[in-house]
Amino acid sequence: MDRNSALMQLYAGDRGRFDRVQSSDEYFDSLEKVTKLDDEIRKTIKDMPKLLDLYQELVDATDLMHCHSTECYYLDGFCFGVLLGIDILSFNNKADR
Repeated sequence: MDRNSALMQLYAGDRGRFDRVQSSDEYFDSLEKVTKLDDEIRKTIKDMPKLLDLYQELVDATDLMHCHSTECYYLDGFCFGVLLGIDILSFNNKADR
C-alpha cells in the first residue's frame, strides 16, 4: 500500500493524532488574550476567596464544555469523512462498469 494513503499515514502515526495537529496563528492570538485576561481577573479577585472559587468553577466548566464540543465536531467530521469515502468508492465502482 502506498505510504501516502490515509490508512498507512494513520497506521504510522503520521495522521489522526491530536498532538500532531498544528494550531493556527489565530488560535495562539486568542490563547494569549485569554491568558492575559485570566491573569488580570485572578489578580483583581485574589483577596475574594468566594469569587475566586466561583471563577475557577466557571473556568473548569468552560474547559469541559470545550472538550465536549471538540469531541462532538471530531466525531461528526470523522463520520462524514467515512461517508465521503463510501461515496467515492461507489462512484469509482460505477465508472469501472
